[in-house]
Amino acid sequence: LLAGDYAVRVEISDIVGNQSILGPWPLTVKKSASPGGTDQLKGPLKGKLYFGTTTSKPPNQVQVVLKELPDKSTSSGDGQFTIADVEAGSYTVEATTMFQGVQYRGEKKVVLKKREDWLKPILISLKKE
Repeated sequence: LLAGDYAVRVEISDIVGNQSILGPWPLTVKKSASPGGTDQLKGPLKGKLYFGTTTSKPPNQVQVVLKELPDKSTSSGDGQFTIADVEAGSYTVEATTMFQGVQYRGEKKVVLKKREDWLKPILISLKKE
């Protein structure tokens, strides 16, 4: 169950078919915390990639990676990216691509603490190295 307040009601039937309804009883489910005391939050990290200006999409495939977790990466050909199952923490999102033999790169630092932090799109502008 998700954290919140609920009303619990039980409907039962005995062996001869007599029905009884018990309750409702209030039930409060609190957020679970990890042993360290922080919430176990995770979700997809989403963002947009720009090539020079905020109106231009990258012309080539772009590799997007969390520098602190290199196994958390994706590639994008349409200017948007999603990295799945990113846990709470501080990260540097790095994007790289090649265009006409030149390396383009951009990065953005993100801090994920509250559920709302995953809802904010990450905007990364790719610039010549």
